[in-house]
Amino acid sequence: MSRRLGMFLQSSGSITQLTTGTKDEIGVCYYPHEDGKKANGVSIGGASLWISNDKSKDVQRGAWELVKYLLTPESQASWQAQTGYLALNKKSADQDVLKKLYKKMSQAKIPSQQLNRTMPNKANSGIFMQNLVQNRLLIQTAMEQIYDGKDAKTALTEAQTSMNKYVASNNKANGFDK
Repeated sequence: MSRRLGMFLQSSGSITQLTTGTKDEIGVCYYPHEDGKKANGVSIGGASLWISNDKSKDVQRGAWELVKYLLTPESQASWQAQTGYLALNKKSADQDVLKKLYKKMSQAKIPSQQLNRTMPNKANSGIFMQNLVQNRLLIQTAMEQIYDGKDAKTALTEAQTSMNKYVASNNKANGFDK
């Protein structure tokens, strides 16, 4: 085994876990995209905040007060420093806790830079909730197959074909297949 890996896709929340205790050089880069195509940027996954609309107005107001606090630069900076998930408030980068993190672990700054440069569009504005679990499992399975030697294009094409079936089924169930 060569103990070499060209690329590994993972959440920004894993940077500390992946870099702590290793002497291996682990770089972090922008999310890859097809040559000749404009990058779509990234979307927020684990750091997203949601307020349910099926609760009472008082509960929704209380949730909004909590969200406002959680979105302050101080809270967001602390969140990113402690979890690795990206701070959504751009002013968080001015906080000492993130400045210290970026100085200690420069890799942690890369995902934030990419998020800040992302121009919102249909592909990166929000998360497609239905079939998210299936998508994650299909990609994980494909990546494991690739690491075990399966042709990357074959593994990813199979994952894409399966995911397209989930999306088509979801679209049909929600009346979007017209």
